[in-house]
Amino acid sequence: MITGLFGLALLDSLNPSALAVTVYLLLSTKPYVPRVLVYVGAIFSAYLTLGLLLFLGAESTFHRVSGFLGSDAGYVLQGAVGAALLIYGWLTERRRRRASPTPQRPRSHSYRAIALLGVVVTVAEFGTALPYLGAIGILVGADTSVPEAVALLTAYNGVMVLPPLLMLVAYRVLGDRIRQLLEAAGGWLMRQAAELWSSILSAAGALLLLSFVAHFELWKWIG
Repeated sequence: MITGLFGLALLDSLNPSALAVTVYLLLSTKPYVPRVLVYVGAIFSAYLTLGLLLFLGAESTFHRVSGFLGSDAGYVLQGAVGAALLIYGWLTERRRRRASPTPQRPRSHSYRAIALLGVVVTVAEFGTALPYLGAIGILVGADTSVPEAVALLTAYNGVMVLPPLLMLVAYRVLGDRIRQLLEAAGGWLMRQAAELWSSILSAAGALLLLSFVAHFELWKWIG
């Protein structure tokens, strides 16, 4: 279980939005160290709080929900949701291609504004945090106690925020020697952040549809 959790945490750590804002704070604000720490701390706190709330709520309803999802009606629902996600992801990608990417950056460089941005971005993107949702599902399925869940989710979030912290350390040590690299990385990350939403939706939709097709063995009808 531990290996699976931290594998998901490493995947979750590759968050283009968080990394792009970190690059912006490094290159555009002074002093940048406390501002990056405030931003990362806000993400860590909001993500951990949401995860714990979801774990506590999911623990009480897990068995009822899992029983429904294992029924024919549950698989029909999965298929419908999967198709809806695929269509919505396709439409989102079309809109993204027509519009130029606009980086979500703090209008104010105050610590309060930066912390608020970290919380808002975390809450807004929480529905697409499939690795985190998967990790919470693993904890619920393993009948993890609340103290163990708190410890594991805290460690998970520690791993999840490592890339921005490592970026901060690298810039602190190397400074202007990596400035151009960070500027190029920031632009690339913003493009990736714009593409990430539609990609996640499409992937989730495809997995749900495949589960629906496999359960009802629909390939037999096609053949």
